[in-house]
Amino acid sequence: MLTPGADKYAIAAKPVPKFLAAWEGIVAGVTQKPKRPLSLGIVGSGAGGVELALNVQKKLHKLLHQRLTNDSHPSKNLQIHLFHRGTKLLPHHNSWVSNHLKKILLQRGIQLHLLERVSQISPHFDQNQLNQSIANNNSDSAHLDPQLLPQLLTVICESGLKVECHQVFWVTQASAPSWIKASGLTTDERGFILVADTLQSISHPHIFAAGDIATMQNYQRPKAGV
Repeated sequence: MLTPGADKYAIAAKPVPKFLAAWEGIVAGVTQKPKRPLSLGIVGSGAGGVELALNVQKKLHKLLHQRLTNDSHPSKNLQIHLFHRGTKLLPHHNSWVSNHLKKILLQRGIQLHLLERVSQISPHFDQNQLNQSIANNNSDSAHLDPQLLPQLLTVICESGLKVECHQVFWVTQASAPSWIKASGLTTDERGFILVADTLQSISHPHIFAAGDIATMQNYQRPKAGV
C-alpha cells in the first residue's frame, strides 16, 4: 500500500489472518460495549469492497440487535464509509449491476464517497478523550502509554474530505503473494499463476489454480479481490 499511513494504520483484506484478527477485535468491542459509537472505513469499491461493506454491516447489525434488545434503533451509533476514487461502484461490471448495488448500499445507510481518492491515513485523538485518559491514568500526556488512548484514524482524501474512523480496511485491487514467483510457476505480468482453460498451470500441468490467485491465459478477467 503506497498511500501514506495505509501500511501502518489500515488493515488489508489479505492476508486473511491479519484481517480476521482485526475483525474479531471489532466484534469483541461491539459485544462488550454495544452503545459505543463505531465508525468503519473501507477503501475500494470493487467486488471485494462492496461485499465487505454489506457483510460487515449485516453482522454488526445482528450483534447490536442481540445486545440492545430494548433499544428501538440499536444500530444508530454504527457508521460504515465506503471510499472509491472512480465515478461508479464495481467499475468492471455493467451499469445495471453498479447502479443496483449503489441503491442497496444507500438504502442500508452505508455512506458512499465516490470520486474520493484516499491520499493519507493518520491517527487522531479526541482531546476530550485524551484528557479523560490522562486523568484516569494519573499521568501527563508526555508519558501516557499510547495503547491506553482511544484512537481514531483520519481518512484524508485528495479533495480535502476528512472522515474519522475507528478502523480502516483496505480492499483495493488484488495483488499476488510473493511465494508464487519463488515457486517457479509461470505467471502473468502481475505475478498471478497463469493457467489454461482446464485451470492447470501452463508450466506445471499437475498443479491446478482457481480464483484471484490465477489468471486464465485465454479468458483474462478482472480480479474480485475477495
